[in-house]
Amino acid sequence: MKIIIYLSICLCWFSTSAHAFDLNQAISMGINAVVQQTSTTKAPTKLLNSFMEKLLIADFDQSAKQVMPYVHPSNYDATGTALDRDLLNFSFKKAHQNAKFYAHPVKITRSQALKTTNIGHPSRGTYQKGTEMKYWVAKKQGVNGMPAPLVVFFPADGAAPSISYMGSL
Repeated sequence: MKIIIYLSICLCWFSTSAHAFDLNQAISMGINAVVQQTSTTKAPTKLLNSFMEKLLIADFDQSAKQVMPYVHPSNYDATGTALDRDLLNFSFKKAHQNAKFYAHPVKITRSQALKTTNIGHPSRGTYQKGTEMKYWVAKKQGVNGMPAPLVVFFPADGAAPSISYMGSL
């Protein structure tokens, strides 16, 4: 009983705050996720739309080549001419198979600032300082399932942002 009353008070406070949301959203996202949803920056929708468009290319190898300009170089193989084999066999494979279930153009449902301050490795020439943001992209209307996160890296030097993680798509 005390938990229900506490949740009711929290929901009432959130619904009247600057970060208002509906009850269904609160239930599907969970209270903790709603609390963390307060930090956002201008979403890189052009990057996300271009990335998703390239994921929709039916030929797996061609799609992998076409997404490279949108993916951070730390996800490339040692030659820098292809995606890393582990990424290709797991994260990219899943993203390529599932891209058809997500809205295009992308619909960002929420975002979260991550604590990343750098990415890559100096020995491979991929080291960069910067920050990461996680953006959840919604599924197409009529497709069941929760939005999936894509992580975007924003270099501190102002260079173009890039996808640093696609594993949950």
